[in-house]
Amino acid sequence: MYNRLLAVADRLSLFAVWVAGAMSSLSAFMVTFDVLIRNVFNVTLGGADEISGYLFAIATAWSLPYALIHRANVRIDSLYVLLSGRLRAILDLFGLTLPRVCCSEY
Repeated sequence: MYNRLLAVADRLSLFAVWVAGAMSSLSAFMVTFDVLIRNVFNVTLGGADEISGYLFAIATAWSLPYALIHRANVRIDSLYVLLSGRLRAILDLFGLTLPRVCCSEY
């Protein structure tokens, strides 16, 4: 059952990371297009920077599950791999619950 749930989470996170990559590319193209038409035609899309900020935030949030499942996040792995499995599990659980504890007012 655990393996099946992990496989589903893996597929969902893979889909999410592809969508996040597409949103990041769309954001980059939109800002590039806005800069080009602003310099050439002195016209702006209006709000391209704000929309790209929202797209970047969504893309980041959607790509984090993939990084979590595939351990692609940057952390101090040089020390982490030297710890016992039990201590690593405790630190992983602490790391997963920390945002809920320290930022619960949001």
